[in-house]
Parts: sequence; C-alpha cells; structure tokens
Amino acid sequence: MTQEEYQAMIELAQVRHHALSLTFEQAASICRYEEERDSAAGKHCFSDWEEWDFERSTFEKILSEDQFEQYKIDLNERILHHEQRLREQDKEKLNVIAFYQEECEYLEKHFVPDFLKQPMLLFGWLSNESAKVEYLRSEFRKFLDDSRKAAIVDHIRFNRGLMPNALEALRLHHRIQSIMPDYRNFKRQMDEPTKAVAQFLRSKIQYLPSDIGNFLSAKFEELRLFKQALSEKYFKPVGGWQVPLEVTSNEEQRENQIMSILLIDRNYLKPQTLST
Repeated sequence: MTQEEYQAMIELAQVRHHALSLTFEQAASICRYEEERDSAAGKHCFSDWEEWDFERSTFEKILSEDQFEQYKIDLNERILHHEQRLREQDKEKLNVIAFYQEECEYLEKHFVPDFLKQPMLLFGWLSNESAKVEYLRSEFRKFLDDSRKAAIVDHIRFNRGLMPNALEALRLHHRIQSIMPDYRNFKRQMDEPTKAVAQFLRSKIQYLPSDIGNFLSAKFEELRLFKQALSEKYFKPVGGWQVPLEVTSNEEQRENQIMSILLIDRNYLKPQTLST
C-alpha cells in the first residue's frame, strides 16, 4: 500500500465515522481494527452481537470519553434497528412452520407407516447383518443429534430470542429428518468406518424384487407430489434467476431412497403412528 493509498484509507474512515470527529491517529487505529475484524478466517465468524461487543471494547480504548458516549448512541440505534428487522423476518416463518407441520403429519401418519406395513421393505434378509444395521442407525442418530444441537446453537448465536418462529421451524425440520431419514445428507458427514458399513449394506440391498422396487418408486413419487402441492399452498412462486437444484443420477436417487428406508427408526415415531 502506497502512502497515498494509506492516507486515503484513513480519510475514508474519518468520513464513515464523521459524527465522532476522529483524529488521524484514531482513524488509523479503527482501520487496523476493521482489517482484523474483516480478515478471512475460514469457518470462524462473529455473530452480530459478538461483533458489536468486539467493536465496543475496541472503540472504548480508541475514543475519548465524549466520543465514546456519542458512539454508544449510534451503536444502540444500530442494534435496535437490527433487532426490529429480525422480528419482522420472523413473522414470515409462520408459513414455514405450517408447511413443516403438515409434512411431519403426513410422514408420521401415512408415508412411513406404509413402509412399516411392507415386510419385504424391512429388509428381513439382512437379519444376519443386524449388528451392522444397528451400527448404521446408531451413527445416524448421533448425526441427527449433533446437527440438531449445532443448528440450535447457531440460531441462538445469530438471533438470540428474537426469532421464536424460526426456532420452531428449525425444530420441526429436524423432527422430519428423524422420522424420514435423508441418507444423502448423512452420507456426506460419515467417517470412514461408517462409510464402509454403509457400502456393505448397500451392496446387500442393491437389487430389489420388481414389486418392491415399484412400490418404492411409487411412494417416493407420491412424496414428491405431496411436497410440491404443499409448497404451492404455502409459498409464492419465486420469479427471476434461481439457483439450480442439485442434480442426482437415477442410481444416486435410488441409493438415497433405499438407504433412507433402511435407516427408519420406530423410536422416532409417535406410538399411535405404528398401529395397523
């Protein structure tokens, strides 16, 4: 950075914080803080409140007493504006809650019980591999618990108690994941021993009788159509440019379907959904 560029950077900092009437030295200190705050740090990032706490403690050392009082007034306004924006955004989550509630009820009362009524889809021919099946299900439960805890921790860090609807939607989403496992997401997080067990079991159920394969395809198509109708019910179509959905091959799609069914755990279902 040239001396001219450095001078311009300091002057810009003085303009950004014009209400504080910064000296050159103060503006230079704030620029050093901003470089540290904005430095690339991989997966590490501040929540808004953590960043404000960091900023407040830094500015208190840089500013005079009168400047710091003016700074706190501005900071409190920024915080109040941010909190109001979060509350407004949370109102939009009511549709998400309704969407997840209907999906959860459908999975609990119809979709999953239909599979539990099909003896062949309980993969009875894997009885000799019951220890491996239980191991895979156990690892999936750990994955669910860990991802649920991580999501809640992140929600509280970034939203505190200002978005209760978003938190309820998050919990419903994880409830859905526990009722109807998504093998694809689980597979991405597997360690090597779990991958080996999963690949072994996949090889044992790679080929299904045609009637079972047809039933599987029909039920997942039914689920796709249900979720499509549910989405149209609760959400407006999004116009303009959109991020394309992840494309999977027919083989990957079938693997996800079969292994997701294998992972179904009756303990995650409400008792009344298991009656026949």
